[in-house]
Amino acid sequence: MEGLAVLAVVGFIGFAIWAAISGNQRRRTALEAIASKLSGAADSKHAHATGTLAGIPITLRYTTRGSGSSSESWTEIDATPPAGYPLSLLLRAHGWFDSGKIERGDLVDVTIGDPEFDGRFVIEAAPADVVRHLFPPELRAYLMSRKQLTIDTAKVGDAGTLVLRLSVRGWLEKPEDFTPALDQMAELAARVREAHARADQAATPAEPGGSPYRPAVDAAPARDARAARADEVAKLEATKAARAASGKAIGWIIIAIFIVVGLIIVAHK
Repeated sequence: MEGLAVLAVVGFIGFAIWAAISGNQRRRTALEAIASKLSGAADSKHAHATGTLAGIPITLRYTTRGSGSSSESWTEIDATPPAGYPLSLLLRAHGWFDSGKIERGDLVDVTIGDPEFDGRFVIEAAPADVVRHLFPPELRAYLMSRKQLTIDTAKVGDAGTLVLRLSVRGWLEKPEDFTPALDQMAELAARVREAHARADQAATPAEPGGSPYRPAVDAAPARDARAARADEVAKLEATKAARAASGKAIGWIIIAIFIVVGLIIVAHK
């Protein structure tokens, strides 16, 4: 019996080692394929690949969130949009209490006009008139096809470069999984400039003036709209920061309460 137990332990350890080696090789192969698609480089040690796609800088990384039995594998793809276009965005699945928050005005939810898509996702984003141009049918179809994902804006590097970050549950190691994710994120980032231009165009009516055959275009409405968009983004970012600070403060208060209660229980023993 003891011999069987030893063999079982050895077999388990051997299987764990084999699985780890096999997984590392799979990820290394995937990263090399991703780097080739991006005309860039793979870094197996840090589990990421970088390069460009359709002129958009892209980074794909494999990450692990949590620890121990609660750890989860995630793939993150950062796509850098053209600079100079203010944007704040968080797309995620609807939560239990979101409807009440939206009704009270505590949560911004930009709707796209696709009932099924709008019913599944909250888009807390600004400027709203720009964001509505960022989600064409093909991107919506891709997002609807995945079980668990988010897209948010983040600042990276010492310069605080704005990126659009897709986070997908699981490691996208197969070409049929990582290829559409890379393509859609490159197109989304490239679409930011066009979306701002379309929003400007909608805010810029042709005014009478100039020659009788060529009405003059009043640039003031577009200029005012751009200023309003920058202000909208700043307000949303401030709201998110305040909410995060509040959540952190509540967390510390809860910890402090547990510590005080524990001390009281120990003192009365």
